[in-house]
Amino acid sequence: MSRLRTDYIDNYLIHMLPDVHVWDKLVRMGILDWLLEKKASGQIRRIGFSYHGNSSQFIKLLDAYDWDFVRYNIIIWTNLVRPDELV
Repeated sequence: MSRLRTDYIDNYLIHMLPDVHVWDKLVRMGILDWLLEKKASGQIRRIGFSYHGNSSQFIKLLDAYDWDFVRYNIIIWTNLVRPDELV
């Protein structure tokens, strides 16, 4: 925090979380305990992730934790597949 010259981070983003299996691995490595500790102390206010994949994995990730925010980068898919294929 001292390098950022602040006492807290508004939004902590786990960038490009690909699927629930990677989230589960991160949890086993201790990231959830660390994030919850930082959130409880006020050093992190909101926890979220960004996602670039298909909708089925996105839904599984949404259900894996009570996220404060999510960035779903659907724009990259619009030219690759029809919208009805995303569901």
